[in-house]
Amino acid sequence: MTDGDISTRFQAQEILNRVFNSSENTLSVNTGFKVPKYDQIIASYPNDTTETYEYKYGGETQATMTVVYTDSTKENFYSVTMT
Repeated sequence: MTDGDISTRFQAQEILNRVFNSSENTLSVNTGFKVPKYDQIIASYPNDTTETYEYKYGGETQATMTVVYTDSTKENFYSVTMT
């Protein structure tokens, strides 16, 4: 495991922590995210307000979490989805 792997896992976990522990009531969570078994998370940043975290196990994609923020400061969520 490299430092990049650890950093990406930390970022993805921090997003989940913020979603479920938010006291600002800025995000409505109707159902919990089921994080699949994974041995790798690949992060990508397609634009200034979007982050994606691809959960893989044995090289196969298990799920993708997409985080969209209201603006480039990334202080407030617009949406968080897991597919």
